[in-house]
Amino acid sequence: DLNQNGTYMYHPHADEMVQLAVGMMGLFIVHPKDDEPEAIDRDYAFLLHNWAIHPGTYRPDPNVMVEFDLWTINSKVFPAIEFPVAQAGERVRIRMANLSMWNHPMHLHGHTYWVTGSDGGRWPRNLWRPETTEIVGVGQTRDIEFIATPGDWAFHCHFSHHTMNAM
Repeated sequence: DLNQNGTYMYHPHADEMVQLAVGMMGLFIVHPKDDEPEAIDRDYAFLLHNWAIHPGTYRPDPNVMVEFDLWTINSKVFPAIEFPVAQAGERVRIRMANLSMWNHPMHLHGHTYWVTGSDGGRWPRNLWRPETTEIVGVGQTRDIEFIATPGDWAFHCHFSHHTMNAM
């Protein structure tokens, strides 16, 4: 039975690095039974991850535990990452889950957003806080919400070496 809503992730714990390297991971999103107090117009989900891909190869090395050289969103690298789109004035939620081995300070240009939830679902309104960068720790989820403004705005991890390696 699903008794609470929120953004969750699944992944193996047996031979974890090998199974993650072949993509055995994902998001499990539970929507509330009743309407949310503030309706969401656009709802996006990003799974953050890392890989070790050696020169001349095309497959991740599951034996590498800490020396990663590729950082992905939904297992894709820029410019292949599907970006969120919205009309100006729409309320947008971005759900982020981190299955990588690093924390990611996720930054959105052109907006101040509210951090509105975590693994336990959407927080009560009095717990929301404004940010432009939110750290999504290893094994954590974070939900952010904002009202879209006109323009094309970058959304990326604020660690320079992650951004330079396609996140």
